[in-house]
This record gives sequence, structure tokens and C-alpha cells, in this order.
Amino acid sequence: MIKLSTQWLLQSIMGRLLLASLLLLPLLIGATGLGLDRAFQQSLVAAEKLRLTSQVYLLLAAADVDDGQINMPKVFTEPQFSQPGSGLYGFIHRDDGGKFSSKDERWRSSSAQWLNAQQLQIESAHTLSSALIEFSESEQFFILHYRVRWELDDQSHLPLVFSVYQDKAGFDSGLTAFRAELIYWMATIAIVTLLAQSVLLVWGLLPLRRLAQSVAAFSRGETSQVQGEFAMELRGLTRNVNALLESEKGLRERYRNTLADLAHSIKTPLAVVQNALREPELDKPLLWDQMQRMQDIVSHQLQRAQIARSDFLTAIDLVVIVQRIVKSLSKLYPRVQFKVPEVELFLRIDEKDVFELLGNALENACKYGAQTIELGVAFDKYRGEQYSILTIDDDGPGVPDHLREKILSRGQRADEKHAGQGLGLALVQDIMSAYSGELRLGTSALGGLQVKFHFPSAKTSQP
Repeated sequence: MIKLSTQWLLQSIMGRLLLASLLLLPLLIGATGLGLDRAFQQSLVAAEKLRLTSQVYLLLAAADVDDGQINMPKVFTEPQFSQPGSGLYGFIHRDDGGKFSSKDERWRSSSAQWLNAQQLQIESAHTLSSALIEFSESEQFFILHYRVRWELDDQSHLPLVFSVYQDKAGFDSGLTAFRAELIYWMATIAIVTLLAQSVLLVWGLLPLRRLAQSVAAFSRGETSQVQGEFAMELRGLTRNVNALLESEKGLRERYRNTLADLAHSIKTPLAVVQNALREPELDKPLLWDQMQRMQDIVSHQLQRAQIARSDFLTAIDLVVIVQRIVKSLSKLYPRVQFKVPEVELFLRIDEKDVFELLGNALENACKYGAQTIELGVAFDKYRGEQYSILTIDDDGPGVPDHLREKILSRGQRADEKHAGQGLGLALVQDIMSAYSGELRLGTSALGGLQVKFHFPSAKTSQP
């Protein structure tokens, strides 16, 4: 059970957040409690210092020095000075150069009559600081010493130290009561905060549970996609999940269609092969031709089925791939001069599909007699949407207008002099359709054929 609980804490989002709260909340509550305790204690000490200062002023106001003798009234406005053992004690000592000793005592209040130096924690030769007022605290008392130079009738001065001692019992009991109350409320706040945070976590993570339930419903076949109203932060995720599911559905559909097309396409070549095998004399050229045709058909259909979906691809620079294709074709067709623009054209498209697209178009231009091939990049609105346009112009013989649509159909060729099955441009057309693009054929400014690729959602930058 402990193992499962630990696993839940580490692997669950809610468990991790609760664990973080259990670790951090006591630290924060403890730091807050220590800060409040320190502030309260400092405020109490400051209040004690202020109170003792007022008591010293009271003794100064009541004191009278006659012929070097200090006369103090028996009753003060502060009754604690007159009550033995009250906890508030007043003293007057002669200031002997900063030395403070019981031998220099000149007066003590009635409240301190039964206290000795040891009980007051006064050392036999305590040294005062040079400050006018010295406030300190011992284990049992708050102590305030006030130094004065009393002017006598003969114009001489009598150095005195007025001292007030306040028992810390009341201070300690008040501080203890405050700390007990503070611990109680800090613990209460911690418990309430943890409970409230647990409720908030359950409420905050509810959209994730709904998402999990929707995905589970899709897995059971109850829905065709992830459905429901989700939090704003999850809408992008649900859109991407649904797009991925749609892509997977489209891929399965393409495979089914491809298998159907494949079966339909190879029926005729298979029938020709079967008839040829029944003949007394085996026509090997015919068989080889039909086998090659079936191989081309299979390759074409598989390529169609494997065309990637652009939503989940990283943008790549088409011009870089064009340069690689041109480098390869220059070795096969050294007579051809290629002109490639110095720009960057980024598209979300699979690299293999780019080689299939541009390789077919460029190789056709080289194969059919072009001496100069020029590539261009333009950006314009096409059918109401922003498109990037890649053009391939050559100075070859070109293609007549009435044959341009024909050569985009599978198996159709405008020239029978060169080997091939007429599948190249048809495959290019299929790939462009899969990426929501379009392939257009026109007349080049160089006099030959212009192949124009319209790609949606592209971006470019000059070097």
C-alpha cells in the first residue's frame, strides 16, 4: 500500500502538487510564524524599554539632592516602586567612572528592600558603557541605566546613575501565550490551506479528467474524435489530437484506396501475363514490359499512400534541397545550365516528397532537351489565400496546351521517344494535392515549359 501511495505521489500531477505543498507549506508557515514571533518579541522589548525610560524620568522628577544626600519620597505615583517584590525596582548609584557596584548604591526603592545583588544579578564591579542611556536584559530582568551629572549648590557636579529593573516574568508569560496562540493559528491555517488546495486541485484538474474520459470514449469506438468543452489551455491539445486522429484516419483511407487502385491497376497486366504464358511460344519482351509496368504501378501507389501530412512536419528550406538535386543532375546532364535564386523558402513538407516533386520536374526538363533551367520564388494570393510559388522554367520544346492536362494523368505521356510509364508528373500532382497545393503547367518566358508549384502557408527570408 505504501509503495502504491509513493508511486501515485510521484507519477500523478495531483500527487506531485500535493507532495510539493506538503513539503513547502510547512516551511512557509514556519518562516511566517518565526517572522511574526520575532516581530512581536521585538515590539514587546521596545515597549519595555519605553516603559522603563518613563520610570527613570519619574525617579528623576522625584529626586532631590541636598548636601550630597539623595532624598526620595516614600510614595511614588507608580505604586510598584513602593510594593516589596513587585517586580519593578529603582536604584540610584554614584557613577564611579563607569564602574557600577553595590558599594556605590545611594538609594533603592521600597520594592527592592529585600533583594540582594545576587538576586538582581549585579556583578561586584559591572562596567557601564559610555552611552547616556544603556538598555540591556539579563536572564530575569530588563535593565535601564540612565547617567546624569547632578549640579550641587556649590556649583560642583555629582555623577549618578538612575537604574530601573523590570522582572521579565510578565514578559515571558505574555510571549509564551502569544507563541501558543500563534502555533495554534499557524497549524489551523496550514490544515485549512492544504484542504482548500486539495479541493482546488481536484477542481482545477477536472478538465484533464474530462479529456481522459473523451479519449477513452474514442478508444471504445463511441465517438469519432475527442469531443467536449475543455479549458482554454487544453483546446490546442485537443485540436492537435483530433488533427492527428484525422490524419491517421486519412492515412488508413489512403491505404484502402491504394489497395483498391492497386488491385484495379494490375488486373490488366496480370491478364496479359496469363495469356502470354498460355501461348506456345513465350514472349519474353512482352512479359518483361508487363512486369516493369506492374512494378511502376506498385511503386506509384505505395508512394501515394505514404505521403506525409504537413501539420506535424518541421519546416525545411526547399532551396537547399533544390541545390542538392541540381548538383546531382549537373553530373548527368553537364550541358544544362541551372539558375537557382539566393533565397530561403521554408515549407512544412517531408523531404522525400520534395525530392519526388522537384526531382521529377527538373529531370523531365533535362530529359526533354532543355539547355537552361531557371528557378524562381514568388509570393502572392492564389484563390483567396496566401501562397508561395516555386516556378521551374526551361528553354526546351515545351508542351502544347492541349497536352498539358493529359500528361498530369497517370500513364499518359506527350512523348513516346523516351522510356517511362508516364507516372512522374501524376505522382507530383498527387503529392501536391496531399499538401493542399496545386501544380500548374504553362509557357515559360524562356520559350519552353513552365512548371509552377503553389504551396500554402510558406515563409521566406533574404540572406
